[in-house]
Amino acid sequence: MTSDPEGPAVCWDCRAKDAMVEERKQQAAEFMAHLEEHTRAAMIECGVSPREAKAERSRVPETVKRAMPRQELQAILEGRAPEHGFGLGGDVGGGKTCGLVSVLKLGFQAFARREVPAKGAVSWSRFLSFVNWPDEVTRIRAHATDDATTERLEELARVPLLVLDDLGRERIKGSYVDDWAASQLDTIINARYRNELPTLWTTNVRPESLALLYGAALWSRLDGANPLVWVEGLRDLRRVR
Repeated sequence: MTSDPEGPAVCWDCRAKDAMVEERKQQAAEFMAHLEEHTRAAMIECGVSPREAKAERSRVPETVKRAMPRQELQAILEGRAPEHGFGLGGDVGGGKTCGLVSVLKLGFQAFARREVPAKGAVSWSRFLSFVNWPDEVTRIRAHATDDATTERLEELARVPLLVLDDLGRERIKGSYVDDWAASQLDTIINARYRNELPTLWTTNVRPESLALLYGAALWSRLDGANPLVWVEGLRDLRRVR
């Protein structure tokens, strides 16, 4: 602090803090003014494809909306991880992935409105990982010996909220238990089950077929902690004009 004989004392620390607060307010205002753009960028950063990141809740079939468990849905819409996860099953192209992404986008916006004023900006990639499982299996298979693959699997096992899209559609070489890349799903689900971390997932495969594909132990942990809701009668929205 310095003293001016002709004026009040000046606290440079206070001025610096005030300037920092004002800068943060400006950053927050800029962020919120472009919230839609930041939302789409956040989804892509978390693993959602550019096409899926355009998902709009208004275009999601009502049956898909109603299928999402209310308590878990409310938690996500408030920008936090639910206590339990859930699965959405139904015919190909029925809007399941679009439904989840549209909810996650609203959740990010709720999170941003809460956190941005204090921080100026936010990132959701430490909170959420969105994985298309068939594509992930292909990457694991191609880079099996890389340290980055081990780190990636550990990340999916511990991220607060994980979305596994299109379970059961991955290409399996031989049997599931003999395919090292595909069977890494066991490692991920087992770790998340033991640590009580929620997983959201989608599938086009009927539950009885999934149980046969993955085996009783994995199916019990996946569906037991994150119950599958099968939505009947979905139309392929990709083919509807």
